[in-house]
Amino acid sequence: MDLPSLSVTALRERKRKQLEERLQSGAVSEDHDLIFCTHQGRRVGWRNVLRAFKLILERSGSA
Repeated sequence: MDLPSLSVTALRERKRKQLEERLQSGAVSEDHDLIFCTHQGRRVGWRNVLRAFKLILERSGSA
């Protein structure tokens, strides 16, 4: 099954923005070829993902 073009476009835009942020920050970051990562280029911890998801639910009124 192919990925929908909307998803491909969103992922490409995310990658572009990620590279732009890395260049602007000037900070040394690791490159593990991750789509979603910390500012240091590392994997995002599951607790941080859960915390962010709960915050999104609260703000949307779904929690």
